[in-house]
Amino acid sequence: MKPEAAKQYFINFIEKRNLQISDLTPNEGIKAMIEFYLNERADYCPPEDDGDMLLYQWGTYDWGKGENFELNITRQLITDNGPEAENIWQLSLTFKYEPSSNLSEMGNDNKWCESLKYVKTLKEFINNTVAYKILNNTPPKEVTLDYECAG
Repeated sequence: MKPEAAKQYFINFIEKRNLQISDLTPNEGIKAMIEFYLNERADYCPPEDDGDMLLYQWGTYDWGKGENFELNITRQLITDNGPEAENIWQLSLTFKYEPSSNLSEMGNDNKWCESLKYVKTLKEFINNTVAYKILNNTPPKEVTLDYECAG
């Protein structure tokens, strides 16, 4: 897979499973992103050099459009070509919920998966987080899929 086309590859990956990004629950979306990570290698993103990693994170955030509680899984691709400041890209699948005291009490946290050999550990971590246990099958108010330069 060409790193610059990761978003479209993921959309195609989802659609082949008869799913739509806007209709995903965290359970479906996180499983799909992990499966995508396991099955689609990114060109010029050497996994042995942390060039292809997953990040799971949650918390209450306000990115200038109002506060949301978010569950997120991100695939970070670092290409081994080009200027360093322009070679870190993130494909982020985010599930947004109305903030509540229940959700806010969970705080903000994250876990990185540095390579394919740690996917099982990441899945176990995700399945044991309170945020995932509460929201895994709850439809969010919004699902976003972004692909942006992070560095």
